Amino acid sequence: MKKFSAVLGVLILLSPSCSRIRLPGKIDDGVIVSESAPVRNSTAQLALEVARLNKGQEVEILERKGVEWTRIRTRGNVTGWTESRHLVSRSVIDRGRALAEQAAAIPAQATGRLTTHASLRISPGRSSDQNVALYLPTGLNVEILTRERTFRMSDEILPRQFKPRRRPAPRRSAEPPVKYDFWYQVRLPADALIRVGWIYAQLVELKIPSGLVNLQGDKFIVGWFEVGEELKDEEAGPVRHYLALERDRFRPAGGTDFDRLKLFIWDLRLHRYRSIWQRAYGILPVRRTDRGGLPAFELQVYNERTFDLEQAIFSVDLREPAKAQLARMKESTSGAQP
Repeated sequence: MKKFSAVLGVLILLSPSCSRIRLPGKIDDGVIVSESAPVRNSTAQLALEVARLNKGQEVEILERKGVEWTRIRTRGNVTGWTESRHLVSRSVIDRGRALAEQAAAIPAQATGRLTTHASLRISPGRSSDQNVALYLPTGLNVEILTRERTFRMSDEILPRQFKPRRRPAPRRSAEPPVKYDFWYQVRLPADALIRVGWIYAQLVELKIPSGLVNLQGDKFIVGWFEVGEELKDEEAGPVRHYLALERDRFRPAGGTDFDRLKLFIWDLRLHRYRSIWQRAYGILPVRRTDRGGLPAFELQVYNERTFDLEQAIFSVDLREPAKAQLARMKESTSGAQP
């Protein structure tokens, strides 16, 4: 009788209805974004590693434990826990790729370096971590594309409102309390799984060309473009001309990203830069173009009388460097969009 019961138990276990083991249901699809992501059998400190995944591998997300841990199932049907920083949901990947497509035609306005580890976000704002796409390492180089401002610790983008400087204000030795968060939209290196997103601006140090760093004063450089061909100076070595975007350090005009264009022309005779400039209350991005064989730049600038945004084109003439010119062309279009 005991033998019969044992055989019956085996048959029951092997029956189709009992052989279908119920696997935990997924709550989302995910993609590994770290170069190497260990998968553990628990979140305990002494947990065993059951798998190791590489960047780009797809997984099923089964459960989230706070913001630090995520339970996943691999394509090989291995289930375990990995740190949440190692993966993002498929929907975030798709949104990141859409951002990259939208920004594909925007040239780098500046280059920068992360001064500490930073979160790449799908949208500007840090009220929560729900918009975090990637965690980036210290020292990573990025391209700056645009700039936005939100209320502090909020996701609400402040609308652009041009506020020209009416009268001089006394310089303040101490910075006023920060009421806003500033954000850079950045482009990451080509091997990044998500290439475009937003980074808290204070975590980015601009890599201003070495020849221009010490030429900043009351105005500081927020963007720059190489103009013309590389020159060979007998004393300084290889040098370039630059068109820089500058912003007032003490009295910036509200609603703007820059308030002046400055052309830095290298003088081969004096072995140093000289400069000419034009006032332009504008916002990023600036785009390169060409007018009559001369390098030119398309800007969105504020009309100082109507306070409306309009498109303006500035041309650069370096055919005779000693007589270099930076001039606004007559054609312009009102109603430009920020």
